[in-house]
Amino acid sequence: MTHWPTRSFSCIASFGPKLPFIACSFHPSKTKLYLRYSTTIAAIRGPYNYINQQDKNNFYDILKHKSRLLDDQDVSNYVADWHGYYHNNTRNFTHIALRPTTTQMVAAIMKHCYKRNLAVVPQGGNTGLVGGGTPVFDEIVLSTSLMDDIINFDPQSGILICQAGCILKNLQDYVGNYGFTMPIDLGARGSCQIGGNLSTNAGGIHFVRYGPLRRYVTGVEVVLSNGVVLDMITPQPMQDSDFKQLFIGAEGTLAILTKVAIKCVETAKCYSAIMLGCKTHHQVTSVLMDARNVLGHTVSAIEVMDSAAVSVVNSKLGLKCPLSPHPFYALIETFSNDEDQNIDKLSHILSLLENKFGSMESAVSLNQTQLSQLWSVREHITEALKRDGHVYKFDISVPIAKYFDLVDVMRHEIGSYSSTICGFGHLADGNLHLNITSKQYDKLLLNRIETILCDWLVQNGGSISAEHGIGFHKAHLMHGSKSSNSLAMMRSIKAHFDPKVSKANVRALKQFIT
Repeated sequence: MTHWPTRSFSCIASFGPKLPFIACSFHPSKTKLYLRYSTTIAAIRGPYNYINQQDKNNFYDILKHKSRLLDDQDVSNYVADWHGYYHNNTRNFTHIALRPTTTQMVAAIMKHCYKRNLAVVPQGGNTGLVGGGTPVFDEIVLSTSLMDDIINFDPQSGILICQAGCILKNLQDYVGNYGFTMPIDLGARGSCQIGGNLSTNAGGIHFVRYGPLRRYVTGVEVVLSNGVVLDMITPQPMQDSDFKQLFIGAEGTLAILTKVAIKCVETAKCYSAIMLGCKTHHQVTSVLMDARNVLGHTVSAIEVMDSAAVSVVNSKLGLKCPLSPHPFYALIETFSNDEDQNIDKLSHILSLLENKFGSMESAVSLNQTQLSQLWSVREHITEALKRDGHVYKFDISVPIAKYFDLVDVMRHEIGSYSSTICGFGHLADGNLHLNITSKQYDKLLLNRIETILCDWLVQNGGSISAEHGIGFHKAHLMHGSKSSNSLAMMRSIKAHFDPKVSKANVRALKQFIT
């Protein structure tokens, strides 16, 4: 066990979908909690009711099929995240997961829970990394996994209407048959749901091309905590306040997404990529500038990885990088309807960089197989780190000029207490995935990491969250990145959509902690 100086913490907190605003102070070594981030969060079950057999009978009547209600042992896959970090280990754990298939079912469930004072945590594909979709105590899990109907796609406008539980990869394949693609792509595309993507306003690997996902959302349908349905799928007048935007990026704290309408984009005929070995931070940022200047709107991704990230993929998964060892690696992808034009532009970028820095090792994809090989290392980093030990994951926003600086700071401060410290992510929008592993979970090490992280972000103008959301993991850090006025407004908006929040009966999702 690592021995760090002990510290006490105090906070004013609103914990989860059912927990009151409380004042608490505690000591890292003495606090008993339900999940791994026990050094910073003390959770207390709020005064909401326990589910009984009559509630289950009502849910059976609503769902109309017993397979849509899971309880006891069958609920195990719904009470823990895919990493296994967020799960119940208290006596009062979740006993039930509901899997509705329609908006009307969701509305009926929420209306009943509102009347009965039962807490609910909505859940999508359960691919999240911050505990936003997993129960804290004995909340009812409302899964959208069976809400996967593609309702309509209009090839003329490119607008797709579907239920919130549709898997991203399935939507990509579906609109691909019409010559379109989704305006977002993620490594978890085979499991994540479009409702969850919208709830976190996910960026993904093609953010540099598409920008924020909310830009492409033309409508949503949501169910409020009291069961009221708001249908905003139909295009709104230009004078409208674009009310739907409130629910995008809110992580389900305001309502449950049930349907979405998204404008898809036409698919390019050719994609090409180049991987570059970089020696310094300056070379990495120069890659970004030159790629933007040369490729313009045809750049679809600019990803970066440090040597530690690439090494762990090789050592744990046996996947070899096409380049020899370098301190940093940059992966640039471009698209067009002319493959030769793609290759010419990538060669131009390489020439510009070599004029600045001398010879640079590179690998260019000439076909789809080679393109997949270049992406393979980047997309397997998360899986490789999971095999390296316990992973402390942080999805943050940092100034691009200081993209890898925090990684260096972490190595200097805690390098001797960890196994791997690496950084990778989406360079164009300053989204850094900072990952640190140790042989086993160490709560004092985590406390030290978070202290360094928060201090650095405050001093350098960063943010505690980029695309993974706040969830339960980062809720206690919100006070360091939001002003008191902003947090007060967030509480006010939350209270408007869930009036019982003031009575510690927040039945719809996690709430921020301040």
